[in-house]
Parts: sequence; C-alpha cells; structure tokens
Amino acid sequence: MHLQRLPLITFLFIAHFGISVRGKPPGDPESVAIAPNTLLENVDANLAFQSPFTNIPQLAVSLNDRHTTTILGQASRNKHVFAANLGPRNVSAAGAANTEEPGGGELTHDRQRFNWFPNPPVTFEHGVASGDPIDDSVIIWTKVTSQAPHSGPVVVQYEVSQDAQFLEQPVFRGTVLTSDDVDYVVKVDVKGLSPRTTYFYRFKSGDAVSPIAETKTLPRETDQVNELNLAIVTCSNMAHGWFHSYDRIAERKEVDVVVGLGDYIYEYDLKSYPSPIKALPATRNPVPAKNIVTLTDYRQRHAQYKTDKALQRMHAVKPFVAIWDDHEFADNTWNDGAPDHDPTRDGPFSQRKFAAARAFHEYMPIRPQNAKDDMYRVYRKFSFGTLADVILMDTRADGRDEQARGNRGTRRLISKDQEAWLYGNLEGSRAEWKVVAQQVLFAPVLQRILGWEIPLTSDTWMGYPAARDGLLNFVNQRRINNTLILTGDFHASYVSNLFADKSKYDKHTGHGSVMTEYVTPSTTSSTPMSDKRWKHKLAAPVLKWFNKGAQWVDLYRHGYVLQTYTRSKVTTRYMMVEDVKSYGGGREYLAAHMEQASGANRITSMEVKDD
Repeated sequence: MHLQRLPLITFLFIAHFGISVRGKPPGDPESVAIAPNTLLENVDANLAFQSPFTNIPQLAVSLNDRHTTTILGQASRNKHVFAANLGPRNVSAAGAANTEEPGGGELTHDRQRFNWFPNPPVTFEHGVASGDPIDDSVIIWTKVTSQAPHSGPVVVQYEVSQDAQFLEQPVFRGTVLTSDDVDYVVKVDVKGLSPRTTYFYRFKSGDAVSPIAETKTLPRETDQVNELNLAIVTCSNMAHGWFHSYDRIAERKEVDVVVGLGDYIYEYDLKSYPSPIKALPATRNPVPAKNIVTLTDYRQRHAQYKTDKALQRMHAVKPFVAIWDDHEFADNTWNDGAPDHDPTRDGPFSQRKFAAARAFHEYMPIRPQNAKDDMYRVYRKFSFGTLADVILMDTRADGRDEQARGNRGTRRLISKDQEAWLYGNLEGSRAEWKVVAQQVLFAPVLQRILGWEIPLTSDTWMGYPAARDGLLNFVNQRRINNTLILTGDFHASYVSNLFADKSKYDKHTGHGSVMTEYVTPSTTSSTPMSDKRWKHKLAAPVLKWFNKGAQWVDLYRHGYVLQTYTRSKVTTRYMMVEDVKSYGGGREYLAAHMEQASGANRITSMEVKDD
C-alpha cells in the first residue's frame, strides 16, 4: 500500500494502533491493545488490501472512511489527540508514536492514555487455506465473520509453528488488520521459511482461534528431488454435487500440492445451470440467488464456497496452487467479453472482469503478480527442485480473442507476453518434467463443419490453430522432452498423445507423439453426457474417431487425478467418486492407471480398471 493513497482514516488508525499485542484489560476479553507504532504495517501485511498486481499499486484497497465513527468515538471518549492528515514519523523508546507538525513542532501521545480498541467478537466460519508455496515462503489465508452488526476493522494475529499442537514457541507470528473493505479476508505471505519443511499455522482474534492447519514449502530449484505427488482438481459447482474429491485428497498423506485448474466457483443462478438427475439440498443453491456480476456478488459466491466442509478439510492440510478459468468470470469468457454478458443489463464487461479478478485475489491463497497490458495475470511457475517445473498458464483472461470470430488463422488464445514467457520457461527448464497446467482442451476435436465453426469446441485450442500449432512445433523442433499438459474445463476424463505431424504419428505404438495431455474430470459439474453411462458409451467412440492420439476417455464420472513424478516415469491415476449427488456417496475407486516413461513423450502403459 502506498502512502499517497491512504485516506485520513488510515492515518487516524496509524496514530492509534500498531503491531505489538499488549494484552487485555480485566473483564474485557474481546478488547485488543497494540502499541501505537505503525498500523500501516498491519494493513500492508494483509495482501487482500494490496493490488492483485504488484506493479499497479493504484488498484490497492484503502480503509473506508465509514470506519471513522468507531475510531473517533473511542478517541474522543478517552481524550486522545490526533494530528490531522499526518502519519507517525517514529516510535519512541517508550512506545509512543510521534508526529512532526509542518512547522517543526512535535506532538506526542501520552502512553498512559493509550486506549483499548474493542475488537468485535468473530468466528472463523470459512476455514483456513495455504497456497503458492515456494522454497522460503507460503501464503496463508482466512476470513473472519464478525458477530457484531456494522462492526469496523478487526485485528487478527497469525502464528506459524513446526509443532502441530503449538506447544512450542511459534517460529513466526504477526498481526494484521482486516475490514469489510476486503470482505474481512486475511491473506499473509509468510517469509523466511526453510525449504522442504512442514509448518502449521493458525489465526486468532479476541478469544476466537481458527483450526490449526498444515502446509509445506517447496524445495530449492537446484535441489535433487526424487518424487513429487500432485492432486489435480477442476470444475466444482456447489449446486451440482458434494465435493467428495476434496475429502479424499485431504486423506492422502502422499499428496504434496493440489493444483486447481479453474472453475473453483460458478457464476450462474440455479435456473441458468440446473443440476442434472436430481436437485441437492437448498443449502447448496447459489448465493446470491442470481448470475453474479458485481464485486459484492463475486465475494458472496466465493464466501459461500469457502463454507463447504470438504473444501475446508482439503485446504487445511494441502497447499493449493490455483489458476482461474471462465466461471470465475462468466461462461466462455474472452479478453473483452463473454457470450452471456449483456452490457445493457450487466454494465461494462471491463468492470465485471475486474470485480471477478479482485474477488479471486482476495479469496484465493495466491501471490500477486506483475501485470502487463490489460492488467490480468495469474500465469506463473513453481519449481520442484530438478524433478519438475509446473508452469501455470492463463488461456482465459490474458489476450484471448473472441471464439469463432475474425480470422481463424491469426486468432490469439494468449497474449504475446505470455506466449514468450511460456516458450522461455519450456526451453529454459532444467527439470526432468515440464508440466503445463492450463484450462482448455488441447486434443483435436471436431471444430468445423463445412467452414462453420462449432461454438462449443471453438473455445478449445482447436479454435485457435496458430497457438496450438505453434506450441506443438516449438516443443517438437526444440526437442523439449517430457512435456505434458494438465487440462480442466472439459468436465470429463481424457488422455491423449499429442503430435505435431499427423503423418508421422503411429496410433498403434504412439511413436511420433511430442507431448501428452491429461484432462481432469470435474469435481461435481455436470459431465458432457449428463452423468449418464449409456450416453458415454455412445459418444466415446465418436470422440476417439476425431482424435488419432486418444488413449482413454470417460464422459460421465466425477473425480480427480493423482500424479506421481519420479526420474524414470510419471504415473497417473484417475480416481472416481461413487455419487456426487449423495452426501454419503464419497467412496472412491480407481478407474484408470497409466504410465509415461521418461523420454518417451507418449503413454507407455495403461490399465483401465472400470469403464
């Protein structure tokens, strides 16, 4: 946060609060007192207040002037003196904040009259989460729910320990501020951690204590790593089912990181995208009960999803690495619009897009990125030592041209900046495996009939042939071995060998493949065959007919993907859950198992357990 953007209220806070927790007065268990050095640090430490883009600070959120009532009321009752429009310049040894007046004079707060701020009672109803781990830091997240109507800012402490019970002294602790300006979200980048280390964390506010959660830092980029276990998820519509996959992932001790490929929330009302087969309890109906458009709408929808207990259990034990897809904005979003967005009804798409991006930034445990051009960037890379680089793309909001419009040959799927970044990371990687995690289907599908482009499949890479051919040719010509693609969005399971030259690909042996693609099944969102096995049996052969590299397809079940990376191979398991429409339907089973040997660039063995 930048000083020039801070309104008067922030300076009033700065003059009144600081960082060090000092204890509570007798008989007032909900009060918090903190030495008056610089609340600015407490605000700035909460990434939710900051801009989603580190190089565009003007998009940060400032404390709202509505909060002056509480603070000024407390101050006047205790005869505190504030220097209007001035922040504290230093902190004396006694802990009193000093401000220099324009004429060179000095105004000092009397420590004996330091006031107790009545922190409202809160609860942690939305759980806790961690994400974007690197070798020396990780993002931790929570949201507080105030039990007092019209409450102002809330002070929240966080603690990080290597002891799961917090019986030992925390290795890190700090204090941050949150308010309704950021929907009472708390998001902290805990730095100075050790590589490849498990940590436990929790939050406190007044007498409220969050659940204790677990996270883990990554190895250094040059570290020798022999095994990596990823769980991959996508497409979780709360109104379409129970998030059983999240519970099963939480139970798996071997999973190091969960990769979310987008559609973490859905923007629809219930009528626009009803649940197939049968409705679920009304508690899973969308909140608010409409197609979401505004910042308030997107915040409410994110907050609703964060109350799901299975989602909370997964986030409490696994660091999460996430990208967005279309439903974090609107169905089939491109750079400047979406098919269902009506500017007359919904307002300018640019406002809706930024509202969705701001809510995503607040509610997801992701680290702000530098941005270019139209200010939307979530693409980034995570290195797991010398074993694997996980390269997260954004094929949705960064530079995408409208589907099936304009010159098909020059239509862009991603911006030039992202394309250069992707190619550079692929060619420059020294890791054994290059894992490209992204949103939309790469494998060939029927995209045109007599020159007419099919809208449904035009959203995939096939609708952007320059981008698709460019990546295949780049990987092939530069001989970048062990590149594979993880895909969401499709609501189905689909495994393919990918080739640059169809004439050189042998569908029987897989020779001629330059990459592979693993499409992740939806967590709950309705499948292409409306969750019906008989429809899948009819449609699967048609899909394979259009894709010479198709290895396995499942168009009717829900679940997640487990991948184990070693020096010699990648093992992929498609785990399905029994029934997402039933609260008790969370039993999981293995549907298919495949291996990809290092250097083969194709599926080298496969066993289908259940079809």
